[in-house]
Amino acid sequence: PDYDLGGGKGESAEDDALNKYYEKMNMSLDNDDAASVPENVKAAFRLKYPKVNNEVWTEDGYMNYIAAFYTTRGKEFCVYNSYGELTETWVMGKNESLSATIQDYLKKEYKNYKLKEFYTVKRIADKLTAYKVIIVDKKTQEEQELWFNLSGRPIDY
Repeated sequence: PDYDLGGGKGESAEDDALNKYYEKMNMSLDNDDAASVPENVKAAFRLKYPKVNNEVWTEDGYMNYIAAFYTTRGKEFCVYNSYGELTETWVMGKNESLSATIQDYLKKEYKNYKLKEFYTVKRIADKLTAYKVIIVDKKTQEEQELWFNLSGRPIDY
């Protein structure tokens, strides 16, 4: 790249051209994610959850749109593809209700970690239900996510 090493902006001609393209196409990282959610996705969400009005939308980089919201069950997420099809649901569980099998596994294999939160995740297309467990290292505070099947065995997700 032809970066200016002097007192310039430090951008190449390619970077400048890309920035101008983003401006022209009204694409910037500063855009509100909710504003970029396609109407068909929002309509599908409204059809399934007509009483929810506190959702926060994000995009995952794979053209999926995620609505995060709270219900009487607690924190929930719905993942929609760009066609407005619901692909996954996540429901946060109460830590004390995590299965004893998973809790025993964590105590044995992750002694220096504590349970932060867990979700029951349902993948709609392949009818797979799993648990996403988020644990935190007690010393470094680094998070790690683990996946388990319904019987409490670790899985790749």
